[in-house]
Amino acid sequence: MTALPTWMEDRWEHRAEPGPGEGTVYWHMPMHDHPQVIDLVRLAQQRLAPFGDLHMTPLERLHMTTMVAGPADQFSSGQLDQMASTGHDAAHDDLERWIPHITVCYSTAHQPAAPLIAALGESLPRCDIQISAFSLMIQRGPERHWDWSTIATIRLAA
Repeated sequence: MTALPTWMEDRWEHRAEPGPGEGTVYWHMPMHDHPQVIDLVRLAQQRLAPFGDLHMTPLERLHMTTMVAGPADQFSSGQLDQMASTGHDAAHDDLERWIPHITVCYSTAHQPAAPLIAALGESLPRCDIQISAFSLMIQRGPERHWDWSTIATIRLAA
C-alpha cells in the first residue's frame, strides 16, 4: 500500500497522447453490469463535485483497467486477434508498477490532495463483484475524449 499523495498533478500536462486516428490498446473489465460499482463511483464523484480542476469519468465508461498493451499502431489485426484468444505477456517491470484500478476522476491541475482526500475519505464501502468479462479495447485520441472501440470481449465462466 502506498502513502496518500500530498499533491495532485495535472494528468495531461506532460503526457504524450495519441493524435487523431492513433490509439492505445487496453484490457478493461467493463463495469456497466455492476450497478453497485456505479453507485459507489457516483457517491465518490458527488463528494468531489464541489472541487474544480477534476475531469470525472463518465459513468457509462466505468471500467477497471487491467493492462495497457501499448500503442495500437504496434499491433496488426492478427496480433489483436491473438491477444483476444491468448493474452499478451508484459515485461516483468511493467507488472510490478501496474495496479488494476477504477478511475473516478483525473486531476487537471496541480492542487493539494488533502482537501480531496478529506472530502472523499480514505475508503469507500466495500463492494464485492464477480467479474464476468474482459474487453480488449482501442482508445483513440486523447483519453479525456473517451473514444473507445471494442476489439473483443472475453466471457469468463461463472
